[in-house]
Amino acid sequence: MPASDALRNALQVFIHDLRAPISVAQGYLRLILEHRLPDAEARDRALAQTMESLARLTGLCDDASEFLTVHESTRPSRAPLPLARLMGALRAALAQRGAAAEIEMPADGWILRVAQPDVVATRILTILELSRRHQAGGDAVVRITPRDGSLCILTGTPRQCDVLLVEAPAEIDRWRGGLGLKLALACLDVERHGGRVWTTATAWPGLGVTLPMEWETA
Repeated sequence: MPASDALRNALQVFIHDLRAPISVAQGYLRLILEHRLPDAEARDRALAQTMESLARLTGLCDDASEFLTVHESTRPSRAPLPLARLMGALRAALAQRGAAAEIEMPADGWILRVAQPDVVATRILTILELSRRHQAGGDAVVRITPRDGSLCILTGTPRQCDVLLVEAPAEIDRWRGGLGLKLALACLDVERHGGRVWTTATAWPGLGVTLPMEWETA
């Protein structure tokens, strides 16, 4: 995608996501200013909701700033990282979210070149969340396995995960799905590390993420 298109899409998502918390904050402040709340408890709730909306605005601005930084940066400086470091971060993140995972560890000697494994693990979990939101049933799994010199992370039903490996890949729509700029940022950062995010015509809402591995040479 051309850089100008990516920035245009990011700006559209950012503006769209700003509207809701701004509207909520304005609505509660209007109630307070017009003395339309029945008591002090109601006013306290309104102020708390206003503060939550303002915090949401701060978070959206942080996401936009981070997206711009990653978008404009060159490929990150990446020292060799034992694969176990990223796998550990992924295991911890998946366990925290209560996600079932099938993990096949690559042989010792494989490395990744990832600048910040905890950050990359968070990016991957954001992408997997898109699939979870669109799954109708509760039988989705996460499969992590080495494949063709890459670390391959698949999510979806068992059938969807199988299909992801045999059908022609298709891009996901990183600008929709209710995750705001976090999804676009996650995809961008995976690609910046030489990876890929994809689905297929019949695997959706299953999707996959890969990161390139290297064989460590002494």
